[in-house]
Amino acid sequence: MLNKVPPHLFGDQIVSEAQRLAGMTSVASEIQQNLLPPRIARISGGILAGNVLPGYEIGGDWFDYVENRDGAWLGVADSLGHGTTAAALGGVALGAFRAKRKLNAKIDASALSMHQAIREIPIDGALVNAIICRWHGPTSTFRWITCGHQPPLLITTDGHVLELEGAHHEALGLGEHHREFHIDRRRLEPGERLLLISDGVLERRTHDGGAFGVRGVRDAIAHTEDTAAAPTVRALQDAITAASGDPLHDDATIVVFAPSSPQQ
Repeated sequence: MLNKVPPHLFGDQIVSEAQRLAGMTSVASEIQQNLLPPRIARISGGILAGNVLPGYEIGGDWFDYVENRDGAWLGVADSLGHGTTAAALGGVALGAFRAKRKLNAKIDASALSMHQAIREIPIDGALVNAIICRWHGPTSTFRWITCGHQPPLLITTDGHVLELEGAHHEALGLGEHHREFHIDRRRLEPGERLLLISDGVLERRTHDGGAFGVRGVRDAIAHTEDTAAAPTVRALQDAITAASGDPLHDDATIVVFAPSSPQQ
């Protein structure tokens, strides 16, 4: 059963410095924030935490989760462009994601539904990068589909950060109306953590003019003593914010899932 856990390590709403300086909340920001679920929750077999650090121009990022009878659904998405266009694309993708999971469909059916819904939007080049996942607590099995996005990352028991190997599909909204999606799977061991991130994390500019990248993720994880889900998210968002004095130019989404040990 999914239970909300008090988000004592980070607030329910995080407003970017750029938005504070502007003294206003954009329409896109309102759409985005209203789409997001509680930032931390207990699901069968683990704890999940996530957050979206909004960029100077909202990029349509979202994350979502829910637990059904046969497992928990997880999703992270990053829509094309900025502002209300990106927010609208994100809303359509999220609606298709939620509609399929209510039917207990497989995640490949959800990916296809999202893809076809995006193709129907009259926006030139409309696309959404996404990671669509399913977690089955009793077997500790994680299943996922990567679409035009950074694949899921695995934080090992000794703190190493690895990309999970699997099929890579182009972004949703591109290609033929009917597409095939391959589902990858992996059994998680006690002490391992899953990390789902958007392009805004990897492309965050740093003080030296480079990009935060997977290396920045690894460095942030290496300096985190608490391996729980919420402190991991907090450490990453602190590192992303500190990487540069400039505001984020794109949303940065971070989701961490930490499976429970057999004794918990």
